[in-house]
Amino acid sequence: MTPPDSAPAVPRPPARSVSAPELSGAEAVVRSLEKIGVTDVFGLPGGAILPVYDPLMDASDLRHILVRHEQGAGHAAEGYASASGKVGVCIATSGPGATNLVTAIADAYMDSVPIVAITGQVFSTLMGTDAFQEADIVGITMPITKHSFLVKRAEDIPGAIAAAFEIASTGRPGPVLVDITKDAQQAIAPFVWPPKIDLPGYRPVTKAHGKQIQAAATMLAEAKKPVFYVGGGVIRGRASAELLALAESSGAPVVTTLMARGRSPTRIRSTWGCRACTARCPPSSRCRRPISSSRWARASTTGSPAGSRCSPRRRRSCTSTSILRRSPRSVRPMCRSWVTCATCWSISTPRSAERSLAPSPTPRSGGRIWTG
Repeated sequence: MTPPDSAPAVPRPPARSVSAPELSGAEAVVRSLEKIGVTDVFGLPGGAILPVYDPLMDASDLRHILVRHEQGAGHAAEGYASASGKVGVCIATSGPGATNLVTAIADAYMDSVPIVAITGQVFSTLMGTDAFQEADIVGITMPITKHSFLVKRAEDIPGAIAAAFEIASTGRPGPVLVDITKDAQQAIAPFVWPPKIDLPGYRPVTKAHGKQIQAAATMLAEAKKPVFYVGGGVIRGRASAELLALAESSGAPVVTTLMARGRSPTRIRSTWGCRACTARCPPSSRCRRPISSSRWARASTTGSPAGSRCSPRRRRSCTSTSILRRSPRSVRPMCRSWVTCATCWSISTPRSAERSLAPSPTPRSGGRIWTG
């Protein structure tokens, strides 16, 4: 259990205004969501989060969608974020309610979906005592969130929620957890909304690295069998048009993940569909054999991590395969599952990378697609 003195850092609240209204911590949660512009939240009430539901039911600008299981709330927030482009919000109580969100949070982290999970926690005086429905949800979700906040004071709630939305939606999107103790929800404090979000040390990558872009363009132009392996980041980065222009100008085929289905039009010859792990193409398909990644000379991954299921395997002949990866997440942790002969490139966000690469590669025989 988390001892009371090891809480994650919460942004310092701004100076109190004379006209600042006095609100309970639960009311501050609802008011903060309204300030950000949230219109829909998914959740299931429970004892430790019950104070939030009183003002939530009275809010006219917030719609609460009741689910039958907390995991459903997390996945519903994921789908809402993916479909709307906004940050999804899910609410759960402490202990088992919070741990039921773990699968959805991990899924959002792997798929780079921006969600904010707000969970209730037992009284701060009971933390670390094996209290009823107590779980260290901050420690449990630390490896699968961009950041986690443990809020023990009512005056820290507006800053924590504002920072959570800022972190979840900027840079590479992902989940953020805000764990609020029950005494913080019940306490009365002035509601002061931070005029500016200042997070020391948080500087997300937003621009492509010019030299890495040029080196990647050179490798693609020199490759005999280049392939674009496209992930869901192309959708979130709104880089579909740039991807199509790059594929047509370079003559390289496009392989998509499940998260990127529909980004490359299937009517053009350069689209090979989804990369399969073990299955083969159906007899009715024009592709008569599985898409073997060991035959790729340059695998340029855009908006997708490359794991053991999609990268060339060690046992196959892949000494000439290089992987160009466009994503701001650190490349080292992902390289552990890649082959040792792969050359890893961490460039930047998909859209800026595609725009820089599009005019660079030399067209290959009039844009002809390689087939063998």
